[in-house]
Amino acid sequence: MNALRMIGSWLTMFAVGCLTFIVLGAMSL
Repeated sequence: MNALRMIGSWLTMFAVGCLTFIVLGAMSL
């Protein structure tokens, strides 16, 4: 349970980081 929660939170932060990177890249174009 705890490990799954840790993996889920890590994946969420990774997804948010990727989305932010993509948005910033699109805005800079």
